[in-house]
Amino acid sequence: MSSRQTLGQSENRSVSGRETVMGSKLYKLQVQEARTSGC
Repeated sequence: MSSRQTLGQSENRSVSGRETVMGSKLYKLQVQEARTSGC
């Protein structure tokens, strides 16, 4: 049981990390678009 719980926690952490990375990339893209558009 403990081994399964630890695996689940590691998976959840990896998923959250990926989501944050994707969010940061999207934010950077939006900032670049705003600068190029001249707003």
